[in-house]
Amino acid sequence: YKDKKVKRFSEIGTIGGSGVAILSKAWKKYELGFPLNFGSPNYFFLGEDSLFGKQLIIKKVNVYTNSNVLFDVVLNNNNSSYFTSYDKRYFESVGACAYYLHRNLLNLYILYKAFVWKRRIHGSFFSIKKHLKNGVKLAKAKSI
Repeated sequence: YKDKKVKRFSEIGTIGGSGVAILSKAWKKYELGFPLNFGSPNYFFLGEDSLFGKQLIIKKVNVYTNSNVLFDVVLNNNNSSYFTSYDKRYFESVGACAYYLHRNLLNLYILYKAFVWKRRIHGSFFSIKKHLKNGVKLAKAKSI
């Protein structure tokens, strides 16, 4: 990363939860927290870092990227504790996360994601779309 101030959500989204360091006084001042219903070991096992990033943007927390490496995260770890495959649960988790991230453009986002994942994993567009929409329904029902 370049040393700069982050201004858009898309920039925070590329960092991920493991790449964020926050001063404890900022954590308390802005009343920050990770959503407890997202992330491993919950049914919605992904998206907690994206939801946290949105919280940073909404609360106007000053976020900066820095090129210093504090530690390395192993990429492409085949021994994941939560990811098994691009299955129903995966797409429902993506749909639930999308419900909280992209409410204004949710239907368009679902169509886009279904199209992208259809091409990426050679799956059924309609099956992926159905699972994404089911994740939205589950998120609405839980009203996190």
